[in-house]
Amino acid sequence: MDKNLSWRMPFVWIASVGGVGFIPFAPGTWGSAVAIALAVPIITLEHSAVFLLGISIGAYFVGQCASAQWLHRTDAQDPSAIVIDEVVGQWLTLAIIAAFMPITYQELLAAFILFRFFDIVKPFPIGWIDSNIKGARGVMLDDIVAGIMAGLVYLLATTFL
Repeated sequence: MDKNLSWRMPFVWIASVGGVGFIPFAPGTWGSAVAIALAVPIITLEHSAVFLLGISIGAYFVGQCASAQWLHRTDAQDPSAIVIDEVVGQWLTLAIIAAFMPITYQELLAAFILFRFFDIVKPFPIGWIDSNIKGARGVMLDDIVAGIMAGLVYLLATTFL
């Protein structure tokens, strides 16, 4: 952990999703896995898409504030330990899918794989956002677009294939 950060700072817990971001191998993937695990009870609700969208929006604003505090105290641009952005992006993928179909374990797995693909490969416009939008907004926004693209690709694939 950076010397300017401490576990006593609430934004560290929020941005790293309870410390998950400090897992040394693939913290973004672990952040997405936590998002899936947290979504499992939600997908059983009747209006799960609306609920997932609502908590995604709330987590975006909280995550952007926590990320801004983190970036203010360190020299990092987009530290891998910040994984709240992966949680928000993953939840958006699930919200989009849940708006059109019930989510089963097949959809959970597909949403996870597609979101991780878009988040890692960063096709346009994700890569452009990642390279050109700085600060906390940039930390969060590339994963939001990755989540939206993953959800739309899943819907298109299940509709036309």
